[in-house]
Amino acid sequence: MSIELKFKELEAYLFVEASGPFTNSSVKQAIKAVRDEADALECTRILIDARKVSEPDVQLTRYYTGEYFAEFLPQPFKVALIKRLDDTDRFTETVAVNRGAQYWVFSDEETATHWLLKKVSYL
Repeated sequence: MSIELKFKELEAYLFVEASGPFTNSSVKQAIKAVRDEADALECTRILIDARKVSEPDVQLTRYYTGEYFAEFLPQPFKVALIKRLDDTDRFTETVAVNRGAQYWVFSDEETATHWLLKKVSYL
């Protein structure tokens, strides 16, 4: 079973709604698919709503997810990810950022969009 993705091209960024199981293989496939869609649309700003994605199968999956974001969506890509407030943790974000990605986790869409559209990469 994999993560289901719904894409919507907006004027300033690609919006992705994700749902399904958070496993190492499903998240890797999903991030590759997001990159493919972003490349097809020539878009470097991406907002991913992952509030319908389950908790990870194992905690190590969070680490690999950070690596995948850095590998498949390196700069100049800028990725804002929305998670449920009770599931927002900075581990995946830290792994991705430490490897050069512009990736930040948020619990609400308004703040995520604001950061995504700012010209600087930090909050």
